[in-house]
This record gives sequence, structure tokens and C-alpha cells, in this order.
Amino acid sequence: MQLQNVNTSRYLEIENDILKRGIKMPNNHIQDIIDSVLPQISFKSNKVLISEIGDGNLNYIYRIKEIGTQKSIIIKVAQYESRISKDILLDISRSYFEYSYYSLETVKKSNFSPQILYANPQTGIIVMEDLVDYCSLREALISMKKYQCISDNISMYLRCVLIENATFNPNDKLEKLRYKFRGNRLSELTKQLIFIEPYNNIKKRNKVPAELESWVKEHIYHNDRLNAKVESLREVFENEEQSIIHGDLHTGSFMVNNDQVKVIDPEFACWGPIGFDLGCLLANLIIDYLFHLTNNEEYCLFIIKIIYNILSTFEKDLSEKIPKNYKTIMIDSAAYAGTEIIRRTIGIALAKEVSIMDEKGNNIAFRKNLLIIGIDLITNSEKYGSCENFIKRIKKLHVN
Repeated sequence: MQLQNVNTSRYLEIENDILKRGIKMPNNHIQDIIDSVLPQISFKSNKVLISEIGDGNLNYIYRIKEIGTQKSIIIKVAQYESRISKDILLDISRSYFEYSYYSLETVKKSNFSPQILYANPQTGIIVMEDLVDYCSLREALISMKKYQCISDNISMYLRCVLIENATFNPNDKLEKLRYKFRGNRLSELTKQLIFIEPYNNIKKRNKVPAELESWVKEHIYHNDRLNAKVESLREVFENEEQSIIHGDLHTGSFMVNNDQVKVIDPEFACWGPIGFDLGCLLANLIIDYLFHLTNNEEYCLFIIKIIYNILSTFEKDLSEKIPKNYKTIMIDSAAYAGTEIIRRTIGIALAKEVSIMDEKGNNIAFRKNLLIIGIDLITNSEKYGSCENFIKRIKKLHVN
């Protein structure tokens, strides 16, 4: 998009508001927003307010709101350093892959993404509609909200994106996308944080309670069978171009309200195994299931119903569209769910549910049970290879 030359003095209210409220922003963000973004937005007022609303590990998320109206937009800014650790250096080209994912025909026609208003991969800036009436699926599950659209919408999204873009059924459109989703450097971060560090703590960034250190060493770090399986899963992730995957499809990557689900944050988008996305989602639903298991059996049944509906629909869609490969994909999904559970339980980026349990002092049994199911999903993935078997084994979970 060609940028316009405009007088930016009208927007200095942004900087004043930031200084007044003490919002911490990287120094270049204010000028980037003023110079690159605001000229593209048709606000009528001369005054806007900006607030940082992001709680993720990588990027800065801002809401810009026009004073006197209800109009607002969201700005996502990619930087070279991650927010979770200065040791994790990134490439702002990830915003290119995010925009490319949002631009996929299968994503746009399904209406499961926010409207993109402006994007500049060179500065790492993406401007999108403000999903002000939505909350993240993770927050909804933590607070025990029951949105009835979750299962159907997510199932439709998985069918429209993962299955329709599957390379098992090649077509001319997919061939044109072959190179568009190759070379995402965030895939290296995925390999490091999901398939390597949780199993050896090589960079000393794992977050393991003292009470679990010896258990983790025995059952994870020194578990040869587990580590061999994880290594094979990493190789599949690196080499199997089964579909265009979101790459980080946890419950925080879905926004939901009473009527619809939206998918956000596809900056990890790349070619990869179909089971990786489904496994990531299933893992985070299992975390919430276990999170509520000791205090709200009724809500656990609601989560199990979500898992069943999504998994049964996906299994049916796979068997119809990819009959020769669907069983392998289902088994892979279970195994990748295990890797996601383990990394969200002891890795550098803990699931919010784990952090909440830490604050409550109930973390040891909760974490240990998560790790046990994570290990089982990986080492016995073939036993989870159908929706029926998956649900049976998950229902056997308990908190000691």
C-alpha cells in the first residue's frame, strides 16, 4: 500500500496520552504508528487514544480509539526481540506470513478472520478491525463461559483451511502457494520451543517447580522412548508439507462471542503436517479440562463436548477428503497434542491456566497430571487414533 504524506501534528495527542498514563512502548512505535498507520484510517476526530492491550509473548498490540465515537482499530507491531525473552531474536518478516495467511481465499471466504485494514511487512505493522465484542477462547474457558458456536465454527474453519488446502488433493491454486509459505523463520522457534528445549532444558529456560525437578528428569529428560518419538515428530514437522498450517493454533488464537469465532495471530503460518494444528488446539482444550476437573464437573462435560464435536467432525471430513491418510493424521494429532501440553507445562511459555494454578498453590498435582497425559499422547498416540478412543482416554484423567 502506498503511504500518503500528511501533516501528522493532529495525532500528537497519542504521544501525550502515552506519557500521561505511563504506557511503555518501544521508542520507534509511536512514530511508526503516526507516519504509517493513522493516515490510512478515516477517523473524523482530531484526537485519538492509544492503549497497549497485548499479553502475548512476541508482539506489541495496541488499540487506537477515536475520542467521542465508538470507532477503534487494532495495530499489531512485530519487533526483532520477543517480549518473553531478549535472548529470543526474531524476524519481522513474520508479519508477511501473517498477512499472507489472512489473504488466503479459503480463510477470507470462511469469514473466520478479522478484516485487515492495512499491512506493511517492511515495518512489521498490521492494522485490523477491533474485535471489541469478542473475548479470547482461552479467557472464555478459564471463566467458564459457554458459547454454543465454538464447536461448529472451529470445525468449519479447520475444514475450510486445513483440509481444503491439503496437498493430498493438489490443484493449480495450491501450486501457486507452494513458495509463499516457505521460509518462515518462526518455524525455527517452533522447533526450539516445542521439540527441543522441553526435553533437555539446554538453554536453562524451562520452568519446573523444585518439587517436580527429579520427576521431570526421570520421565522427560531421560526418557529415551519419549525423546525418540519427539525427534520423529520434529522431522515430520520439518518435512511434511501436508497443508498450510496456522502454526500456533492454541485457544488464545481464537476470539469468540455468542455468534461467531474468529482466528487471529497466524504469524507462524507455514507448510506443515495437518495434525500439528489440530494437536495444538486439542492440547489446550485438555489443559482447560484438567484445570476445571476438581471444581466444576459440569463445565468439564462442556469442554469434553467441544473436543468430541471438533474431533468427530474433523475425522469425518478427513475420511471423506483424504481417505488414504486420515488415520495417520489423527494419530499425529494426538502426538502433537502431547508436545504442546508438555511445552505449555514446563517450557518457557507456560499456559495461563498453569500460571493461575501456580498462584493458587495447586500447581504440583496439576502440572504432573498434564505431563503424564502429554507423555502418554506422544508415546501411545496410536491408541488415540480415533475420536472415540481419544475421548475415552481423556475421560480417564484425574487430579491426584
